[in-house]
Amino acid sequence: MRVIQIKSKKGGVGKSLYAREFAQALAALGCSVLLIDGSEQANDDILENRQRHFDTTLKECIINGVPFKSAARQVRKRLWLIAGSRDHEDINDFIRKERYPYLIKDMIEDLRAALTLPLSFEQRFSWWNNDKVNLGIFHLEPTTDEEFVAPPQSIDYVIVDADASTEDDITFALWDAIDGILVPFEPTELDWQSYHQLKEDLQKRYQRRPDQQPPILGILPNKVLHTSNNPTPLVYLKALYRDAEEVVYQPVHWSKVFGECLNQHIASLEHPAVSSDRAIRELCAITLQLLGYEGEVAGLKFCDKCTDALNQAMHEQQAYEEVAE
Repeated sequence: MRVIQIKSKKGGVGKSLYAREFAQALAALGCSVLLIDGSEQANDDILENRQRHFDTTLKECIINGVPFKSAARQVRKRLWLIAGSRDHEDINDFIRKERYPYLIKDMIEDLRAALTLPLSFEQRFSWWNNDKVNLGIFHLEPTTDEEFVAPPQSIDYVIVDADASTEDDITFALWDAIDGILVPFEPTELDWQSYHQLKEDLQKRYQRRPDQQPPILGILPNKVLHTSNNPTPLVYLKALYRDAEEVVYQPVHWSKVFGECLNQHIASLEHPAVSSDRAIRELCAITLQLLGYEGEVAGLKFCDKCTDALNQAMHEQQAYEEVAE
């Protein structure tokens, strides 16, 4: 069971979007996923579009000790959600007063102990060793009322949605519980600064125990929009590919589909444009990379302009290394 947080210091960059999309796409592939809504906006319950009730939120899990396994509700097959709470001050006060910084880490370990080990991906997925796959391998399905309240028996991934804060107790408790962080990134100056500030805040927090610092697993360029009079996205994409120490995943281009999904309380894989929208295919390709699949998605060509930015970055990096030698 791998625990991944979606985190950025900037608001509106796509943290909740990526958390929901990765959770849905992983479940659609056949993985068992738990999405924990740790964002103060607490809007991941839009995934429940049949007006079924969440008896327990993250607040009750932390303050009242409700196990994650009991609180989880299956909003799509193989996708469980622990609904968020906007009462983060109450959660922060509890963690601080109890002097229990490892509370969420222990709750994750209790969850792991209560689950059975799943089969390997190679054993489960007939397409795993194929060189190329298409979107037909993604199957997102609704759940019955009985399935909605049925607890998970095994979990492959825990995806943690997070807000922008890096200074409160719930953030620190989550950092101690996760295996790594994925950082959404709009190619702008403000996102460039917030990415570096997040790294600095992590280093500061773990200055005396660097071996426990959760790694940044990768950067997720998001909402990339190419226009003739705005070269900014390519400038910062190139800077990312050239200077970032972490993995930079392929860009996800701007699409109106995600806003429509938000309004309709559906997943992008349930949208009528699923087979034609470039951004949905790009998110599916990144999901497969996270899974460890080494093939490619059929019909998805890397954007020419983004390819130019990548090639320029590699050329500049090589030139710098040659001068340094």
